[in-house]
Order: sequence, then C-alpha cells, then structure tokens
Amino acid sequence: MATYNKKDLFNHLEQIKPIGFKQLETGLFQMIEQERILEINISVGEYYPHSAIISGVSIAIKFNEVENLLSELKRTTDFPTQLEQIRQNTIGRSLKGVNGVDYSLLKITDVKDNASFNVIKPHFTIIDKCSFAILRRFFRTTRSI
Repeated sequence: MATYNKKDLFNHLEQIKPIGFKQLETGLFQMIEQERILEINISVGEYYPHSAIISGVSIAIKFNEVENLLSELKRTTDFPTQLEQIRQNTIGRSLKGVNGVDYSLLKITDVKDNASFNVIKPHFTIIDKCSFAILRRFFRTTRSI
C-alpha cells in the first residue's frame, strides 16, 4: 500500500483550485483584491500516511476597512472576551445543500490516490461554480448601494 501525505493532498487540491486564487495552506485558497480578500476553505480531515477526507467548503469575504475597524476595536476595548466572538471574516458562508453534490460520498471517500480523488473531484467542480455564483450575486448587490 502506497503512502499518502500532505504533498499528495496539496497537489490534489491544486486540481480544484478556483481560477485566480492561490492555495496558502492545505485547503485554504485566497484571492486578494484592492479593497477585499476572498477566501474559499475546503474542509480536510488528514489521516496520514493512509488518506485524507475532503468533505466541505466555506467561503469568506474580508473587507479591509471593516476588518481594520474590528481589529482596532478588539485592541482597545475593555471587554476582550466579548470581542473574541467577533469573527475574522466580514461575511462567511458554509456551502451545504448544493444541488448535484453527494455530501455523504464526500464524508466517506478516503482520498489515497488519483483514482479515489477523481471520484470526488466532480463534486468540487459543482461547489466551485456555486461559490462564484454566491460571490457574484453578493457583489452585484453591494455595488448598487
């Protein structure tokens, strides 16, 4: 039995990396724009040296101006424990219930080689399209404000 390691997983995730994004660490893809940072985070359970399970996706948008205000508020407030509840993402969403994605398959498929990765790869293509649809819809709305 061949071993499966972090490098193998990173290379597999590169195959489903959204266009224009960089993979910063395993499963975290980021695109930096002038006024915001877009992130797509793929949930991964790492079971080296045997396999990994790639099970879900969330998206986040960080508006620089908002994040700077929150950071300053956290730094200067007398209530740091309450402010720890403030998320680091201006907007975040977990992608669940996307039509055409078999989430139960994702949760049980051990990715241990190219063949097993190819079983789940089409589901992430669907999720990727959904992520961009959400981002496009959001930006179309905010640009009109």
